Amino acid sequence: MRPLALFTLVAAIFVLTVGAGAQPPAAKAKPDPKKVDPKAKADPEPALNMKMTIADIRLGKSILGPKVEASDLKGKVVLVDYWGIKCPPCIVAMPKTADLNAEIGDFGLIILGSHVQEGNEEDIRAMAVKLRANFPISNQTRVMGADDNRFIPHTLLFDHTGKCIFRGSPSEVEPHIRKAVGNAIIANAGREKFTASFEPILKELRAGMSPLKVLPRVAAMRNFTGDAGADAKGLLSAMTAGGRKKLEQAEALRESNPVEAFVMVEKLPMAFKGSPLATEASEMIGKLRKEKAVTAELNARLALEGVKKLDQQLGLGTQDPKKPEFQKAYAPLLAQLKSKATQMKKAWPDALATKEALDTAERYSVEIK
Repeated sequence: MRPLALFTLVAAIFVLTVGAGAQPPAAKAKPDPKKVDPKAKADPEPALNMKMTIADIRLGKSILGPKVEASDLKGKVVLVDYWGIKCPPCIVAMPKTADLNAEIGDFGLIILGSHVQEGNEEDIRAMAVKLRANFPISNQTRVMGADDNRFIPHTLLFDHTGKCIFRGSPSEVEPHIRKAVGNAIIANAGREKFTASFEPILKELRAGMSPLKVLPRVAAMRNFTGDAGADAKGLLSAMTAGGRKKLEQAEALRESNPVEAFVMVEKLPMAFKGSPLATEASEMIGKLRKEKAVTAELNARLALEGVKKLDQQLGLGTQDPKKPEFQKAYAPLLAQLKSKATQMKKAWPDALATKEALDTAERYSVEIK
């Protein structure tokens, strides 16, 4: 073999030998999700406008509950709750909002349930009643400047100074409401500076502890001497201001409308337990219970429980109760509803509970003569 041919053969064998053990270029390694840098920041979501005040609230048409005027909002913690009857998350959230209002609504909180979808007033009212709404429901109450959000449910929270302090889901707003109510109570106590003995109580209120838990301790300290007693009286006055207003309104109605007066004050003794207000409210309730109209109302309430159970079984909202198929499928339950509502109308025609029973029957197209 010639030298040149031999060299060429050896070179070829060397290339093949080395190449046989070669690997393809390594692919670029993908980041391990378990080793993500904890300091890395996600892309920020668009910020919602927070520059509104209660002056930007435009009240819509009242549908259920007491009618609210713009002047009623001043100095209060205000929650505007956008919801709709065709919004499942809204329907889930409203009973929880009602529970919160039942707990601290008398301590300076106003909730405005604003229906912002399409729907007639009858359906909106019926759904709100079914969801136990115990706060004003209106149609198309709006906050000017809040149109940067197009999804519901959506809440806007304003503190006692009128400033918007939170926007977001009803499932996230509760801690903010509690803290805002606590701060409002402290601000309305009329004290420039509190004594050191009150610092634990102030800390609890600022952290969002329920006023129901704080009030008995404050009430027990109202007879202290010096600045501590003045602190207690100031806080107690701020905490009971809403209840005191209800008691005064009930006193004005006691003779002309004892039932309405009773409804106003019946929960005050429990809400303001341990305070002079609770004692005064209990005394008024004792007197009102002797009124025939109030006795009738209480008896009608017992009968109404049976109507409410039927309402739950019929399941308003799952089907159109006015359709023939619904009427046929639920004929036995509808017959029971008619019987109970008819009995209530006959026994307690003027009771508020009877009116609620008749409204329930009407929603199911049950005619009561």
